[in-house]
Amino acid sequence: WTKTTGDQVSPNDTNYQFRHFEILPDKQLIIIGNIVISGEKGIAFLIKTDTLGNEQWRQYYPFWPHSKGINVIQTPDGGFALSVYNWEFQSVIADNYLIKTDSLGNKQWQRKIGGPYHDGKLFLMNSADSSIIGAYSFCDSVTEGSYPDYYTRESLVKYDLYGNLIWDKKYGEYEFMKWLKSIN
Repeated sequence: WTKTTGDQVSPNDTNYQFRHFEILPDKQLIIIGNIVISGEKGIAFLIKTDTLGNEQWRQYYPFWPHSKGINVIQTPDGGFALSVYNWEFQSVIADNYLIKTDSLGNKQWQRKIGGPYHDGKLFLMNSADSSIIGAYSFCDSVTEGSYPDYYTRESLVKYDLYGNLIWDKKYGEYEFMKWLKSIN
């Protein structure tokens, strides 16, 4: 099957970016991404479809000024954990948020993850003990200029399903603009 989604509300020009999806045990899909409205504001979203791609529900997770939905996993309690990347044009600051939802995408809690500057995007996985592990490139050093230089190292965080931090670990030496792209 093929499905199309989108909004055609004048005078707004919108575009959707699907960034990640997971096939659920019942063969339904959970999709994360973001919508950009008139090229000015990005809003992260989560869409759940049935096995034929028909939308069952949609939730938005806005942060100012631009948020991108990056990664989603289903948690052992039937809800979802998602990572949202919040950023601003030409800024040295970007933040990750770990959001835990119920089975309908309603936010239960959120945690800001990372350092004071432009961290890399957060990627998620379930752990064997039913907690959530996230991996990203941690940045606490930046040189400013017309093109800022970021110095990062690997970071892992672990949260329980109630939003309690279990641990936060940093690895390796700082390297120039090294960005993680996934977690397994």
